[in-house]
Amino acid sequence: MKRFNDAQKCSDDPSKLCVGWIGEYIAGIYNYAIGVVGILATITMMVGGVIWLTAGGNSSRIGEAQAWITSSVTGLLIALTSYMILYQINPDILKVFDRSLRMQFVEKVPDKEPLSTEGNPNNSQDCNNCVTLASGRYKDGNMINSDIAAKLNRVNTNGVNWIVSEAYPPASQHQSKCHYNGMCADIGIRSD
Repeated sequence: MKRFNDAQKCSDDPSKLCVGWIGEYIAGIYNYAIGVVGILATITMMVGGVIWLTAGGNSSRIGEAQAWITSSVTGLLIALTSYMILYQINPDILKVFDRSLRMQFVEKVPDKEPLSTEGNPNNSQDCNNCVTLASGRYKDGNMINSDIAAKLNRVNTNGVNWIVSEAYPPASQHQSKCHYNGMCADIGIRSD
C-alpha cells in the first residue's frame, strides 16, 4: 500500500507548509473507485454468464442474462470514459491531485520559559527606575522599568490593546531573574 507524503516546507516558499497528501487522497479514492467498478462489472458479467448457461433455452432467463451483461458493460464504459472525458476537457484537471495544500508555516515555540539574567545580573530584588502602570493595564504587580513602560505605551498607541499579566513584584516564582527587579513582564494581547 502506498504511503502518503509527509507535510514539509514548500520548496518555492519556505514560509509555507505544503501538505501534499490531500491531493493524494483524492487521487487514491478515484483510482480505488475505478478499480471497484471494474471488479463489480466483472462479477456482474460473470453472473449474467452463469444465468445464461443455466437458462436451458428459457428465453426469459436468457433476456435476464443479457440485461446483466449489458448493465455491467455499460457501467464499465461509464467509469472508464470518465477519465477520458476529464482529460479531453482539461488535462490539468487530472493533475490537480499532484498539487499541495499550502499553509502558513509556524515554528514551534519552546515549552519552557527561557532563562535570563539580563537586567538582573546580581539577583537584585529592588525595582530601580520603576514606574506604576496605568489602572486597568495590569493583573498582578503594577510596577515596571520606565524604559519598558514607555515601549509598551508606544505599542498601545499603534492600536495594539495589551495587558500586563504579571509585573513587579512577581506573583509567582520565575526562572528568569529579570522578573524580580522590574526589568521584564508577562504581557498578553486583549481582544476588547
